[in-house]
Amino acid sequence: MDSLWANLKWIAFQAQYCAGRNLLESRICRDFWPWAAGAAAVVALIVAYFVWSWIAKHVRAWAWRRAQAKVADAATMDSVRWSGYDPRK
Repeated sequence: MDSLWANLKWIAFQAQYCAGRNLLESRICRDFWPWAAGAAAVVALIVAYFVWSWIAKHVRAWAWRRAQAKVADAATMDSVRWSGYDPRK
């Protein structure tokens, strides 16, 4: 656990060091930059997946409601209504 904490502290130090003017001047920042860009891309993909699934869920619900509204109009209901045996009579 101490090794993990030390690695996280080192990554935090690199991020702070490279956030300033050292981004293109220092060798350590040029080595760190692709890793930071990759991590940002992974986070962006995860967020995009959740946003896309939220949109898809709502589009499916809207399409289902729209299809149900088309099926349940008065002319269709009159054409399929059963007029056979009625136990109340």
